[in-house]
Amino acid sequence: MSVDILALLPPLRWRGIEVPCQDNKMDFTHGQVDHEQHGVDGAYVEPTGRKASMHSYRIPFLVGLDGWPTLYPTLYRDFYNACLDGSTGPLELPEEGEIDANLVSFSKTVSTGVRNGYFVDVVWKENNEAGITIGDDSIGPIAEAVALAAVVEPAAGEITPPLEYDDGAGNSLLKSLKQIQGSIALAQMSVQDTIASIDNVINGINDMIDAANSAVDPEAWGIVDGLKQIEASCQETKNRLAPEQKAIQFVIATASILVAEAAAKAGMALDAFIQLNPRAAAKRTIKAGQEYFVYV
Repeated sequence: MSVDILALLPPLRWRGIEVPCQDNKMDFTHGQVDHEQHGVDGAYVEPTGRKASMHSYRIPFLVGLDGWPTLYPTLYRDFYNACLDGSTGPLELPEEGEIDANLVSFSKTVSTGVRNGYFVDVVWKENNEAGITIGDDSIGPIAEAVALAAVVEPAAGEITPPLEYDDGAGNSLLKSLKQIQGSIALAQMSVQDTIASIDNVINGINDMIDAANSAVDPEAWGIVDGLKQIEASCQETKNRLAPEQKAIQFVIATASILVAEAAAKAGMALDAFIQLNPRAAAKRTIKAGQEYFVYV
């Protein structure tokens, strides 16, 4: 007798809307550069990083589907409206957990043989604000800092006198932030060294803010907000790299509860809840009387 192990996985959610799914596919590729030499077989393959993962799901919005009383039209319309938003949002995947993603395509199929609703095929693309590998969650805010610096730093150099960033090594603000971003993504430096580099950047940003506040050129004052946003993103990165220790509370379930519901009730992300309760990874529910841990 075969076991429906997939039924134990958490449900699919997009922007907090839980939906059933049928066929689904996840794939990704690695970027590579082949370094070849004349007369030499093969090549030295240089990895350049994993490309964004793609997630394709078929969702049956069908009246009468067991356990889903409001699939059509209520849930379908809520899901449709959520898919109209092209910005980055939380995608909770049954196997990989929660990632940040952007919706790539939405395709509704109307079939003459199906009269109780629609099939919808949806494709999402992973956004680098958070990776599907545990430990990559520090890339998000530093990526925001890099994007802001690409705009703010050139503007800072055009005012009179220019607002100059100095890290003592001749690097620009953008270059310093990119080096930190790379060290996090590739684990090139220890957490302590990375935090020290972030502190150096924050000190340089504060010097630029002080210079902007004392500048005569009104254009300088408008740059302060951008610099403060970059500083805030750097500070958030530090907090993610070295989070404060949280107290752990022991809980006994008084009634059966879904793993995802227990995590939400505790105010925890599902992946953090499973890290604290590894046995929950293979279960969909926590039975009455079972023990689990939460952060307080």
